Amino acid sequence: MSKEKRSGREAIPPLDEYSEYDEPQKRREIRSLYRDLMNETKEKKEDLIQPQSKGLIEVLTRQEELFDKVRHPREAVLDSSLLLSVTNHGSEQAKQLQTDFVIFDPKDFADKLVHFMVHNRFEAQLSHSRNIVNDDDEDTKEKFLDSLDWMKLGKRCAGCFKRAPTVDFMLGPLVIEVPERKTKKSNVRRKEQFDSSQKQAPQELSKVEEHEEATTKEVERIYRVLKRLTKDGTRPVGFFEFITNPNSFAQTIENLFHLSFLVKDGKAEVKMDEEGQPTVCKSNPYREQDHQDVILQKQIIMSMTMSDWRDIVEAYDVKEPLIPPRHA
Repeated sequence: MSKEKRSGREAIPPLDEYSEYDEPQKRREIRSLYRDLMNETKEKKEDLIQPQSKGLIEVLTRQEELFDKVRHPREAVLDSSLLLSVTNHGSEQAKQLQTDFVIFDPKDFADKLVHFMVHNRFEAQLSHSRNIVNDDDEDTKEKFLDSLDWMKLGKRCAGCFKRAPTVDFMLGPLVIEVPERKTKKSNVRRKEQFDSSQKQAPQELSKVEEHEEATTKEVERIYRVLKRLTKDGTRPVGFFEFITNPNSFAQTIENLFHLSFLVKDGKAEVKMDEEGQPTVCKSNPYREQDHQDVILQKQIIMSMTMSDWRDIVEAYDVKEPLIPPRHA
C-alpha cells in the first residue's frame, strides 16, 4: 500500500527527486516548527509527565507529521533531539504510575503451603514447623517434608493443569541474606608505614625540567651573541648568516629553534632590508602602553632541509658560524 493511501496525505517524492521541501524557505519553516515544538515540550514538562496526561502522544503525532517533510540532515538532527526529549519525559511519566499489584513473596507462599498440608493430619507439628525447616539437620528436614500431605496439595492443584506438571529445580534460595561488607584496613597500615623521607621525584619529570633549563640557557646565550653582533640593536645582521653553521646542519636547526623564542618574546626582530634579504636585530619587548594602536603578532612556519642548508652555505658564502657551537 502506498504512503499516500496509508496516511491520507500527499506522498513525498523520494530523496533523489527534487521536492518543495528542498527549497531553503521550506526548510527554514520546518526547522522553526521543530524548535517551537521543542520549546513547547520543555515548557509543559510538568503537565506532560503526569500519569493521566496524553500530551506526549499529541507531541509524537505532530512530530511524525513534521518528519514526513524532513529530507536533509540538519532537520533530522532537530527531530532526533525532540525524540530524545520526549523519551525522557515518557520515562519520568512511567515512574510516577501507581500500581496496586500484590508482590509475590516466595517465603510467605511456602509457609502457606506448609500450613495447608499439615492443617488436618499433623496438627501437632504445626507449631514447630518453622523451627524444623530452619534447622541445620538435613535428616530432620527430610522427615518433616515426608510427613506433609502432598496428596492433598496434588488434588487441589490437579484442576489447574491439563497434564502432570514437570518438576523443576529452584534457581536460588527463598531468602537471600546480603553479607556484610568488611572494610579492609590494609590501606591504613600502608599509610602508617609510609615514610615521607622516602619520596622520590619522578625521573621523567626531572628529565623534562632539565631539558627546559638547557633550552633557556641556550636562548640566553644566543641573545648575548645577537646583542654583541648588532651593537645592542643599532645594526642588523643577515638572518641566514646569523643562524647558519656551515659545519653542522643540526646546529643550524637548533640556532633557528632558539632564535624563535627571542622573536616570540620580542627580544629579536626579523625584517627585510632594501635588497629584500631577511635580517635579524635585537629589539625591546613590546609593551602595549607604549603604543596607541594594538600591534598584531604574526607567526610563520619555516622548514629547512639539508639540501636547503647546503644551498644557503654556498649562496651566502658562510665560512665560520657567527654563533659559537654549543658544548656537548
